[in-house]
Amino acid sequence: MTWHDLLGQSSFWDRWLQPDVQQAGEMRWQWANLPESWGVFVWILAVAALATLVYGLYRREATTCPRWLRMVLATLRFAVLLLLVVLLLKPSVYFQQVSVIKPTISVLRDSSLSLGRNDRYTEPALIAALSQVTGLSAEQIKSGERNRSELMQMALNKDDGRLLRSIREKGTIQVSDFADGLTPLTSIPAIDESSEKSKASSPPGDQDSNSDSGTGGSDADVAKDQKLPPSNPSGLGTDLARAIRQTLEDQNRLSAMLLFSEGQHNAGDDPIEAAKQAASLGIPIFTIGIGDPVPPRNFAVNQVYARNQVYPDEPFEIEAVLQATLAVEDTERPEQVDVKLMIQSVDPRTGVPGERSEVKSKTIPVPPAGGRLRVTFDHLLNQPGQYQFSVEVPQLANETDSEDNVQVSNVLEVVDEKVRILLVSGKPNWDYQHLRKLLQQDGSIQLSCWLQSMDETRMQEGNLPITRLPRSLAEISEYNVVILIDPNPEEFDADWINALEEFCRYKAGGLLYMAGPHHTAEFITMNRLKKFLDLLPVRFGDANSIAASQVLAEASDSVSGAMQLVNHNLNHPIMSFSAEPAENQKRWLEMPGFLWNFPTLAAKPTARV
Repeated sequence: MTWHDLLGQSSFWDRWLQPDVQQAGEMRWQWANLPESWGVFVWILAVAALATLVYGLYRREATTCPRWLRMVLATLRFAVLLLLVVLLLKPSVYFQQVSVIKPTISVLRDSSLSLGRNDRYTEPALIAALSQVTGLSAEQIKSGERNRSELMQMALNKDDGRLLRSIREKGTIQVSDFADGLTPLTSIPAIDESSEKSKASSPPGDQDSNSDSGTGGSDADVAKDQKLPPSNPSGLGTDLARAIRQTLEDQNRLSAMLLFSEGQHNAGDDPIEAAKQAASLGIPIFTIGIGDPVPPRNFAVNQVYARNQVYPDEPFEIEAVLQATLAVEDTERPEQVDVKLMIQSVDPRTGVPGERSEVKSKTIPVPPAGGRLRVTFDHLLNQPGQYQFSVEVPQLANETDSEDNVQVSNVLEVVDEKVRILLVSGKPNWDYQHLRKLLQQDGSIQLSCWLQSMDETRMQEGNLPITRLPRSLAEISEYNVVILIDPNPEEFDADWINALEEFCRYKAGGLLYMAGPHHTAEFITMNRLKKFLDLLPVRFGDANSIAASQVLAEASDSVSGAMQLVNHNLNHPIMSFSAEPAENQKRWLEMPGFLWNFPTLAAKPTARV
C-alpha cells in the first residue's frame, strides 16, 4: 500500500501538489492580507519586536537550560512566529480564467431588385479585380453571366470563407439583408483564440479525442467553414437610412458595420444623417460598392398593353412603356430609337405562339438623360383567332442588359360573334335616342330595344326587334348586356329582378342602370324591387331624403354642374379616350357640365368612382 492510498483522494497532497481537473483556469497564489504603503513598516516593526522577544528569552534561559535545549526552544519559537506571520497574511490559492467577450460586427447586404442585374464590365482593371476576389475568369466577368448578388456572394465565400474568418477573429458576425426594410438572417460566432491556441499546442491524438467527445466542440469548430446564406434580390426599394438605424437599435456590443450595396437610395430618410448617428456612437461604417461604376446604357421595354378581346375590323391600340437609362455625359447616346411592333398567332388548343412578323415601326425621340417613354400603335385585325404582340427596341453598343429589349403582351382574341344588348327605357328621352342610334350603327352589336312608352301597335326599334320584354332567366341570358334608362317600375316584379340578379351573378352578364327624373325615385324605393339595390354600386338614403334631394335638384335644373374627375381612375377602360394620360384628362376637362343628377349617399366599398 502506497502513501497515496493511505492519505486518500482528498488528501493534502492531492489538493495542493496536484491540479484539480474539476477546476477551470490557471492555478495562482495570493496573499489576502499583504500590507501596502505604510502598513509594510508596521509589519516589519511588529515582526522585529517579536523576534527580539524570542532572542531575549533565549538569552535569559542561558543560566538555567543547557545550550542544545535553548537552541531547540528558540527554533520552535521562531517557527511559531513565522507560522503566525504567514497565517496573518492569509495565503490562498485561486484559479484564474480569462474570458474575452468580442464585439458584434454587422454585415448588411443590399437585397433590392437592382442587385439582380447582370453587369457587362468593360474596364480591364475592374475585370481583373473582380476575377481575383470571385475566382471567375475574365471572360465570365465580361459576359455578365453572374448578377451583382451572386458576385457579392462568391467574393465573401471564396477560399472557404477566408474573408469571413478574418472578420470573425475580430468579433461575432451578424448577417442581415435590407431593401425597404431590414431582415436579420444568421449569426456567425467569433473565433475563440485561446481555444485555437490550445488545439494548436495539443498533440494530434488529443485533438481527435476532443473532437469525438460528447460536448461537440467549441463554437469556432462548429462555424469553422460556415458561409453566408444566399441573397434573394427581390426588394422593391432601397432604404439605407432605415437599415443603419435599425441595426444601431437591435445589435448589442456593435463595433462596426460592413455595408454591401450598389449605392442607390430611393426610400426613407437621408442615409447621411443615419451615418452621422452611428459616428456619434463611435461605430464606423465600411461601405463596399457592388456593380459596374461605368454609367449604364440600356433600352428596356417594361410593359406592353393590349385589349383582351376585339371584333373583326375593330380598331384598337397597343401601348408600350419604354425605359431609357443613359448618362448625360455619354457622348454616344442615341437621339432617337426605332421601335418595332411584332405579331404572332397563338394556337388556341396548346397556347403555343407561332412565328413572329413585323407589323409596323415608329421612330421616337430620346431625351438626353433618358427616362420613361411611351409609344402607341394603332392596329386592327379581320381574322378571328388569338394573337400576341411584342414590342422590340434595338440593342445599343455596350448595352448593360440586352435581355429586356423585347416585351410580349397578353393574348388578344379576335371574336367573330356579335354582342347582344337589351336596351330598356321608360321614355323616349334624348339619352335613349342617342344611345340607340350609336349602338345600332355598330356592326358588331345586335340591339333589341324595349321602349316602355311605345304604342303596342308599333314595332320596337333595334336591328334585332322584340315583341315583348324578356322575363325569364333563359330569355334574359340570350343577351350579353342589359341597359336600363330610367325604367318605369310598373312593368317589373320581384321575379324579374331575381332573374336579372342571376343573369349578372351566374351568367357573367353586364348591367348598366341610368337614373332619370321620371321613375328612378319610385323604382329604387318600391318594396318588391328592393333586391335590385344589391346590384347597384352605390348606397341611397331613405324615401324622405331621396324626395327632398330630388326637389332641390329639380329647383336647380337651370344651373349647370361641372364634373369632378377621380384622377387615379382615369386609366379605366370606360374613362379612356386616349392612351396618353395628359391627353385623356384634357378631353374630360373639355366636357360640358350637366343639369341634373340623382342623389346618393356614397359608393359601396368595392365600387370604383
